[in-house]
Amino acid sequence: MEEKKILTETNNLYGLVLAGGQSRRMKQDKSLMAYHDIPQAEYTYRLLSPFFEQTFISCREDQKNNFNPNCHLIFDRYDSIGPIGGLLSAFEKHPDSSFFVLPCDMPYLTQEEIKTVLQKRSPYKKGSYVFNASTKNIEPLFCIYEPSSHPLVKKAVQEKEYSLRKLILKYDFEKVILNKKDRLMNINE
Repeated sequence: MEEKKILTETNNLYGLVLAGGQSRRMKQDKSLMAYHDIPQAEYTYRLLSPFFEQTFISCREDQKNNFNPNCHLIFDRYDSIGPIGGLLSAFEKHPDSSFFVLPCDMPYLTQEEIKTVLQKRSPYKKGSYVFNASTKNIEPLFCIYEPSSHPLVKKAVQEKEYSLRKLILKYDFEKVILNKKDRLMNINE
């Protein structure tokens, strides 16, 4: 796929589905909810996979049997610190890579939104995040994190500052504006 080569020529750019959360608010594992006849984490994995040489699901080790054996997994090495732990675990496994991160709980996303973010990616910044124009919110879990953000993520975890939103606001990230309220809806809402 020629598009894949063009989009990832600056360095390894991998897809990363964040599925390791505790789902406390939902009281059931969000990664296993089926909005499209398959578990949501696997749906998101399939949504990302056509764009990247490799896509991973970041999850807790006790979740490993929940996913299709063909899905590549990265086990969270940090317990109970939220999505930043899954991202740091991925960076530690592939330190010179970029990660296009999506949460497992945005079931209405399409490849159109992924293409838009890839087209507007700025690989020379710390990353490229989605700004939801409908809600005026940063979407820190719909973001490309470049290798230059790896030490910042590591430092944030060491300092017990687990907010990816704060990290994005503090450093030089590209803002990608999307005005797709329905597609950016999180199942917690």
